[in-house]
Amino acid sequence: MQIDETKNHIAEFLKKLNTDVDGIEVVSNPATKKPRFLIRTKDSKLLIGNRGANLQALNLLIKQMVRKKTGNEEASNFIIDVNNYYGKRIDEVLYQARITAERVRMFKRDIEMTPMNAYERLLVHSFFSEDTTVATESQGEGKFRKIVLKYRDAEVAQAGF
Repeated sequence: MQIDETKNHIAEFLKKLNTDVDGIEVVSNPATKKPRFLIRTKDSKLLIGNRGANLQALNLLIKQMVRKKTGNEEASNFIIDVNNYYGKRIDEVLYQARITAERVRMFKRDIEMTPMNAYERLLVHSFFSEDTTVATESQGEGKFRKIVLKYRDAEVAQAGF
């Protein structure tokens, strides 16, 4: 599905919700490698909800609509954002991951991060995928699922211990 068609589906859905939209722009983000549809609106509290719950639901609904209309799973490989909520959240999660990784390297111990949703965990796993001193592992269940950053001693790993 083309970007313009997806943009139209989003606008149509928001119109049915009686939401005033100032604009929808497409932003590419190298960290996520997915197009991000950035909705500008004064009704951001309604669309974002408590800790992003409504925004997660909005993403799910729109993606289901696009999948159903196209019959293509890849067509729904995008993110809907409201007033840069996810953009800021992505920056915040990666910043916390960097700081936690520095602590892991300094103290040479495993450290748990705070619970996060699946998308945020994916970002952190991707961020450390090629790191030689820090490994990532998800632990926990449901909304309490979090990432543990684990110290990898390069010399011990090479020795086979």
